[in-house]
Amino acid sequence: MQRIARFEKVSLPQFQSDFSDPRSDACAAYAAIVMPRRATRGSAGYDFFLPAPLTLAPGEGALVATGVRALIDPGWALVLAPRSGLGFKYRLQLDNTVGIVDSDYAFSDNEGHILARVFNDGRAGKTLSLPAGAAFMQGLLLPFGITEDDETMAVRNGGFGSTDASCADGSDDALRALPDAAQALFEGERHPLVNLSNAAALLYDGMRDVNWCGFYLMDGGELVLGPFCGKPACRRIALTRGVCGAAASQGRTLVVADVHAFPGHIACDAASRSELVVPLFHEGRVIGVLDVDSPRPARFGGLEQDALERVARALEDACDWTRAEYRLR
Repeated sequence: MQRIARFEKVSLPQFQSDFSDPRSDACAAYAAIVMPRRATRGSAGYDFFLPAPLTLAPGEGALVATGVRALIDPGWALVLAPRSGLGFKYRLQLDNTVGIVDSDYAFSDNEGHILARVFNDGRAGKTLSLPAGAAFMQGLLLPFGITEDDETMAVRNGGFGSTDASCADGSDDALRALPDAAQALFEGERHPLVNLSNAAALLYDGMRDVNWCGFYLMDGGELVLGPFCGKPACRRIALTRGVCGAAASQGRTLVVADVHAFPGHIACDAASRSELVVPLFHEGRVIGVLDVDSPRPARFGGLEQDALERVARALEDACDWTRAEYRLR
């Protein structure tokens, strides 16, 4: 079986903002949160547990703040449904019939807090009463596919129920404009240090969900750290290590949806989940790489690759590489 997800608690402030049961204390409920788990080795579903008691008369509903977020690998989704026993006895239902938790939901503005609005649709007049810690819902991790012509690049911002509002904000247009903006910055400047510094700042500021952006340059058969924006980074990278080393040694762009699954990944920033690396060339040889990291899995796609490759080509043409104080080989 593939291990493609993990559950975490949301922060206490986030839980308090979503917890709506006036009969229970939010701090006590937060302390009582139990991570979802399977009942047996053969179980397909992960049971979700109530952080506070739940009582629903027939025809009543309630919003359950689980206190849980799911970090899911790209290509998978968490599908939520009521526990089958509660469905049989009380016709317990989710108001949205079936819950779908996407892999990018964990990075939304509500920390990916999994909320469940449940409803007692029973016809026999029975009141549902469950104590804190009782299992009420189950989640299944399922793979999904996309169509051959799918080029969706939208990015989620909102929380629960926000997929349709993910990104109609012009960010794709801003991305397409980056190469021209970079070209304007390079105009009349030939020094590599100046242009690399401005390029790193432009991309870091102009791309959403990026936690590191910068350059490594070839120096004596290895990559050395150049201008960048973000946390302090690895000073030197061998060509046999990490995404940067692989892109430089292979002389091609690499787009990595999950850096933790990449052999030899170098964790300069533990928050990084995906990466895009574009090699730089001079006189037919790789002289460095442009490296961009994101805390979101599968952050980069075709639009980002095209934009960053165009920036790289503009850098190659704009700079007088003989002025670089590196052994570009």
